[in-house]
Amino acid sequence: MGTTTGSATTYGARGLTVDWAGAAPVVYATTTEGSANRVIRIVDTGSGAGATLVATAAANTVFRGLDFAPVVDAAGPVFQGNPAGTAVCANASDVSYHGH
Repeated sequence: MGTTTGSATTYGARGLTVDWAGAAPVVYATTTEGSANRVIRIVDTGSGAGATLVATAAANTVFRGLDFAPVVDAAGPVFQGNPAGTAVCANASDVSYHGH
């Protein structure tokens, strides 16, 4: 896995996700320390590619897996209504709504 910000690493990686948008895949992973593990980033340029530290979990906590999420466009959020003839809650007789 190369190095993480200058110090050799002997920890494994899990919770992988890959950004395929660029010319070289960018792998993100969590390391396997039992506490204060790390999120690392590896640009897959070949067998010599090294890891870069993205974040370190707080003491006595760990990161568990990674995933990409959609980004809201600069134009703002998109609101989508219910399709005609459908309900948000079925059998919701005890549900009340309080507007703001």
